[in-house]
Amino acid sequence: MKGQVNPLNDQQNKIETFVRLAGEYIPILEAIADKQGSLTWERTWSVNVAGFNVLLDVYFQLIVGWRVQPGSALAGRFDVVYTPFAWGQTWGRVNGTTWPAEGSAIAVLNYLDFTAPISFSLFQTGKVCFNGGYNLEPVTFLNNLFVTLRECRDEILDDLINSQPIFVWTCNWVAPVNATLFDLHLYEGFSGNLISEQCITF
Repeated sequence: MKGQVNPLNDQQNKIETFVRLAGEYIPILEAIADKQGSLTWERTWSVNVAGFNVLLDVYFQLIVGWRVQPGSALAGRFDVVYTPFAWGQTWGRVNGTTWPAEGSAIAVLNYLDFTAPISFSLFQTGKVCFNGGYNLEPVTFLNNLFVTLRECRDEILDDLINSQPIFVWTCNWVAPVNATLFDLHLYEGFSGNLISEQCITF
């Protein structure tokens, strides 16, 4: 083993030091410790007919990557957790607006939420121990509906007394309804062991 890990020394208790000491064991540098790549697709359509406006949004995203989280740092030992992950969501939304009312409906599908944390312990004696698991969250589907009405008024007598134009309406949105129609777990998530604890001595 090259060098030492000393949590009491600022120059020897960082991720950079850990990688320098055991780069051949875990070849991931701090510079790329929290990397992810994403695939995103989004489209919007708009229709306006006779004062009725409809806006349709469709969105799809898939993110994959990994995170690094240093754990406990004890004399002669350094812990770190690498967590590969994948996350995906897609949704569609319809907004409708006309003079007397406005409404929207959205459907959201969380189709993927997967993590596989792998823990490493590096000992000053030259031993490396590791173990890992996995966790898959439930696939969920949510549908929400929102509707509100337009209320308008004009103080005609005040307009006449003050010699102001009449029928100049003041309008507000009132009586909003916000309801969740569906909130489903399409299947339950599960977790388990991916790698039982193993130790290697160099």
